[in-house]
Amino acid sequence: MLKKKWIEPMMTVQKIELAKLGDVSSLSDAELKIRLEDAGYRFSEKAPVYFSSPNYMVRKIAGEAVLVSVGAGVVDFCGIINLNETAEALWEKLQQGATKEELVQRLTEKFAVSEAKAREDVEDSIKVLLERGMISCE
Repeated sequence: MLKKKWIEPMMTVQKIELAKLGDVSSLSDAELKIRLEDAGYRFSEKAPVYFSSPNYMVRKIAGEAVLVSVGAGVVDFCGIINLNETAEALWEKLQQGATKEELVQRLTEKFAVSEAKAREDVEDSIKVLLERGMISCE
């Protein structure tokens, strides 16, 4: 009998909005999968990659980094968002596409911050950016 290659056990927790699920007891597996995906659950073993929206661009104005809404972004948000150095570092990475781990690594390499604090700030930032439609996830 051919044995499979060993992979360390890994469990990931994904927060989803349970209110979006409703009663799932009578759903088929396929229907449940669709409902879970609609609620924000990801079924891939591969870490999700986050990308900045093309509707926002970084500009350096008077030495400060700001996000300016452009194109369709003007409809959703008409204004300017100031970025501190940390937020600017995250946004630069998001323009190329990045996993949460890559964003945490970016912060720990560039700033004097613990991995735990960087992870917490990345989680918070991603949550806000997703809620505002400023980033997407693949």
